[in-house]
Amino acid sequence: MVRVSEGAQELETLINDLSDLSQQIAAAAEQQSSAADEISGSVQSAADENRTVTEKSGESRQSAAQLRSLAEELDGLISGFRARDA
Repeated sequence: MVRVSEGAQELETLINDLSDLSQQIAAAAEQQSSAADEISGSVQSAADENRTVTEKSGESRQSAAQLRSLAEELDGLISGFRARDA
């Protein structure tokens, strides 16, 4: 009878240990899921910022081309003015 009682206690201890391990695994999985969500959000944010930078770069390129065109036009007007003045 003592052996059965000891066996039952050992079994109960093992079951409790397994339950504790299961809870630890569940907590770790939840933490990993949370970290993965945070990383995913950071990656999405970086992608959005990259898209914005690309758009602004294109706008800057267009503005530079317009400015170059205006500078060439102004240079032509100044050259014409100098030719008349001389």
